[in-house]
Amino acid sequence: MFLQCNFIGTYEEWLAQKANKKEEQSNNCKEESVIYNPSTHIRHNYKDSVFRMIFSREEYRQDLLDIYNALNNSAYKDKNELKITTIDNVIYMTMKNDLSFLLDSRMVLYEHQSTFNPNMPLRGFLYFGDLYYRFLGERSIERIYRDSLVKIPTPQFVVFYNGVDRNIADKTFLKLSDAFEHKDKTNGFEWTATMLNINYGHNKELMLKCKKLEEYSEFVALVRKFRESTKDLDKTMDLAMDYAIKHGILSDFLRKERAAVKMTFLTEFSMENYEKTFREDIEYERARADKAEARIAEAEAKTAEAEAKTAEAEAVAKATLLEIEHLKKILREHNIDI
Repeated sequence: MFLQCNFIGTYEEWLAQKANKKEEQSNNCKEESVIYNPSTHIRHNYKDSVFRMIFSREEYRQDLLDIYNALNNSAYKDKNELKITTIDNVIYMTMKNDLSFLLDSRMVLYEHQSTFNPNMPLRGFLYFGDLYYRFLGERSIERIYRDSLVKIPTPQFVVFYNGVDRNIADKTFLKLSDAFEHKDKTNGFEWTATMLNINYGHNKELMLKCKKLEEYSEFVALVRKFRESTKDLDKTMDLAMDYAIKHGILSDFLRKERAAVKMTFLTEFSMENYEKTFREDIEYERARADKAEARIAEAEAKTAEAEAKTAEAEAVAKATLLEIEHLKKILREHNIDI
């Protein structure tokens, strides 16, 4: 069930706002603005990533086919064989469906990530569940309850990573089983995401087979290079795009989509700063909580130590008193005055 409102935040924050500001809900919740899903953050005005802008559009469909051929050692020529299955009416901030398509009985999902995320197998698993449901819906979902085997497209999940972590290998296999609370020694169930490092200079064989992907990788490297030399984000993007166009790096695309590309990167820079600040705030609060817990633990330890010493002193006093009373009894038995 979806609740429609224009709030962007966690589910807990939304609940708190709903409880505290019921009288303002008519202004904050408009049916046509944003779809809120408690399991993720969604908003319509979040720009597509440049990766998706390039490879999801009709005029660049051949470049998408080139990526598929490069990854699968195939030689498909007709780009019209690709059937795009990406959901376009909603863009997810935390679980966006970058690009999915059907080709040769394969259900393919390509995700772009600028930060390493070990949860990609789980996200892909959930997303493929939706894709398969829609796929079967076209042929009647009731068939899965019959006694004949229902054939489905073979899944392929690839994550294209271009973050700044220098320790990411050219190819990494991320497994859903790594998230299991109890390790499955039988390997009875597995779901894998193949993560490819597409930073400039990585996966050279793949780049040679897909020129557009190589140019995208080089352009991202240019943006980072110019960003190091100036703190002005607008100037950074202008310098990077001017250089790229002059040197034939995504030149046609950048001439046509210059404003959209600039806005996309500026949005991503803003999100990076927000997420960095958010993480720093969380770490600060966590450090404060850890210090408070340490102080409480120290106080409890001192209290326990004091109680132990008190108990020991009381025990000694009690024993001493008993000894005195016993000594008095002996003296009285022998008629010795105290």
